[in-house]
Amino acid sequence: MKPVTAMSSASPSVAMVAALTFSGCAWSAGGGFAEIKPTSALTVKLAMSKGRIDNSGRWITNNGYAITFDGGAIAFATASVALIGGSSGSGGIAFSPARPPAGYSLCHAGHCHRTDGALIPYAEVEADLIRGAGGVATRSVAALVWDFAGTAVKPAQDTARSLTGCTPSCFLPRGTVAGADLTLTALTAAGTAEALPGSPALSSGKLAWTLGLKDPLTFRGNVIQAIDRDNSAAFKLDGTLALSDKLFDGIDWAAFASAPRIAVESSPAALTAVKTNLAQSKWTPSLKAHN
Repeated sequence: MKPVTAMSSASPSVAMVAALTFSGCAWSAGGGFAEIKPTSALTVKLAMSKGRIDNSGRWITNNGYAITFDGGAIAFATASVALIGGSSGSGGIAFSPARPPAGYSLCHAGHCHRTDGALIPYAEVEADLIRGAGGVATRSVAALVWDFAGTAVKPAQDTARSLTGCTPSCFLPRGTVAGADLTLTALTAAGTAEALPGSPALSSGKLAWTLGLKDPLTFRGNVIQAIDRDNSAAFKLDGTLALSDKLFDGIDWAAFASAPRIAVESSPAALTAVKTNLAQSKWTPSLKAHN
């Protein structure tokens, strides 16, 4: 499935981006050119659009079923963000608004017109070029981890956590960060499903279910930030994951056999629907200098 693309702030010149290379720590053992601060926060939102929640607080799907949750929430264990470093290769990168890159028709006023009609900010165009252009190498320079174990993610509420740790460390080498890719580990939930009038009835009237997604899902996020002596020595990586309220759309609950409690992932069709819907969530990272 396609990862989600997001943008961030601060865009250095492309010439500078192409010239920088990751050369490792330059200050002392365990140090680097910059540090990610422990106050970096990751927020998970589950905003519900109009008509998604009924008067009883049930989550309404697009095919006429009402979902409730045990504890009223979804949960996942950890969330990690890989900061992607771009280094120049043969040929470097060339981006000029006067010469739109492949896939764009016009660049002006701080954004480019993509051929599918979307307006893409210059920073995101640059990040895409760094991460995807020929002759440009990218690699993870640090993995930031947030521990969400035991945390309830509830509809219409924001859930935020501070940074737990970094691998191999929270220090960054010299270079340019050109991406912040979020990976979710296991996502779990449990509850019941009921058919609304006009939808195929459930054999048991109310179907108890569990959901356990074990395959990691990665959302791609673009950021542009030079890490060198001319910039801040400390940064915050804040990000927001807006979970899709379509998560349970398209599941044929009536197709499940009657049982004390069914596992949604036991149905290949239902599992595919959940994964496809989850991929529509939006990840928005922001890497900014921290004083």
